[in-house]
Amino acid sequence: MSKICPVFIPFAGCTNRCLYCDQNSLTGFSQSEITHSVVSQIKTVTSSGSFNKIAFFGGSFTCLQEELRQTMYRISREYGFEEIRVSTRPDCINKNIIDELKTNCVTEVELGIQTLNDKALSENLRPYDANKALKSLRMSCENFYTVAQVMPGMYSDSADKFLEGFEVLLSLKPRGFRLYPTVIFKNTPLEKYYKVGEYTPLTLSEALQICLYCTAACISNGTEILRIGIPTENLDYSDIAAGPFHPAFGDLIRTLALMLYFSESGNNLVSSKDGSRAAGYKSLVKKLSLYKIVDGNNLFDMHQVYKFIREQFIEGNFRLFKGQTSHFAEILQDKANHR
Repeated sequence: MSKICPVFIPFAGCTNRCLYCDQNSLTGFSQSEITHSVVSQIKTVTSSGSFNKIAFFGGSFTCLQEELRQTMYRISREYGFEEIRVSTRPDCINKNIIDELKTNCVTEVELGIQTLNDKALSENLRPYDANKALKSLRMSCENFYTVAQVMPGMYSDSADKFLEGFEVLLSLKPRGFRLYPTVIFKNTPLEKYYKVGEYTPLTLSEALQICLYCTAACISNGTEILRIGIPTENLDYSDIAAGPFHPAFGDLIRTLALMLYFSESGNNLVSSKDGSRAAGYKSLVKKLSLYKIVDGNNLFDMHQVYKFIREQFIEGNFRLFKGQTSHFAEILQDKANHR
């Protein structure tokens, strides 16, 4: 198993500020300052043990100047890392970049795609369109363990357009997804749109429903969900102006899945040893008496739960199931807002 050394190069490689970006000004660090920061972080992390993989988080690695990329490869080799993981944007992926990454022991690539809605990409100031995103994802999937990052609820996007694009992304078989429902940070262009009524963020209920759809689609397809909801590490909650944020977003998704499964599948029996797993966020599933405790083992698993939900979303009873999903999501939203 890989032991990963995380290194943060926030916003390095960014040439413009996206509408939702909470970076007050684009990173103005010199190459020497970035290099010094990377070396310092490596020394701090590796002082606690040995690591065989380095992961560059936060910036668009392949958008960095070539000289700086080569410096990062050299540092990685000097500190004994056998594999490299990078994050980047679709507009900074091409055949030459793919070849360069393979030559320098990059094994994992995360692409910040966000959506395939061209209008939303343009109006959020993302520097690529859907065709470029798909071309880059396809190239990356053919050569690396690839993760796609998406953002439901972006300005000028819609749930239907987002999910239509998500199905296309899923068909290209990335190994995993990160789902980050759009949150409004203070002092961003998006906050200005919000304040004047030009943008309405997803409610928590809406975000839960969209992310449940995506989660069920992924797990049924054998695709990993690496994260749901924006990262909370080092996050100052007071920086959030509005939007569907919750520190236990993933737990809320799992709870919504259980509520639907036990109420709609006809299978609501749970063994005593699985009772705690089935209880859900704040034991809400248990409090609603949606399952029964009985003797036995292995009466349900989460893969089975998500497979059932996927089938309901894509089959003829979609409308009825969607209504029930909304009902339970509203209950969860009410409980989560009073945490």
